[in-house]
Amino acid sequence: YKRQDIIILDDGFQHRRLRRKFNIVMIDSQQVFGNRCLLPAGFLREPLSGLYRADAVIFNKFDQRHPEFYAQAAEVTNYVTPRKLFRAAYQNRGFTAINGDRSLTLAEMQRLNPFATVSGLANNDYFVKQLTAAGLDIKKSLSFKDHHVYSDRDIAEIKTICQDLSLITTAKDADKLKAVIGNDQELRNNIWIAEIELKLEDENRFFALFAKLLP
Repeated sequence: YKRQDIIILDDGFQHRRLRRKFNIVMIDSQQVFGNRCLLPAGFLREPLSGLYRADAVIFNKFDQRHPEFYAQAAEVTNYVTPRKLFRAAYQNRGFTAINGDRSLTLAEMQRLNPFATVSGLANNDYFVKQLTAAGLDIKKSLSFKDHHVYSDRDIAEIKTICQDLSLITTAKDADKLKAVIGNDQELRNNIWIAEIELKLEDENRFFALFAKLLP
């Protein structure tokens, strides 16, 4: 195997015994810290004081931040210096048919309004609101918990929806759906994948933080 210079681990902040050189913490700006309780009462994995170990903190989904975001997020500065704080949001790059044979711009998708959505994310609300803010008319949303495994019953419901509306999903969910719907071409022709990318504000300042660690 070829030697790897960089290894990126997802959800590894609480793996305290794992040696690492840089810790990035993502905070959902829509939900911030929720009820501030640890699992299972809330969704925090450890107290906020653990942020002192972070080399960078990114407030993601900042375009749809909580109405009281600044008041709730202020406590972060007790543990992280301002130069390590960043804001980010997802931007739409277009839409691809789940078959991979067609791609449309946002303007072209707007002419096909209305739509339905299906997603299994930690924050389905952001996905739907982002599409709505982009000018898409979302008539129905089928939302599941994160890491949802689609069943035959789910597919039957999706088929019913697709009789009246084309459907938009995420790239993450598209892989799971393709495995379940098989060669159902009618269904495949009515499902679109929203292609998104993360836009980080002041990215030069962000990369400067760990540039010295790169080979």
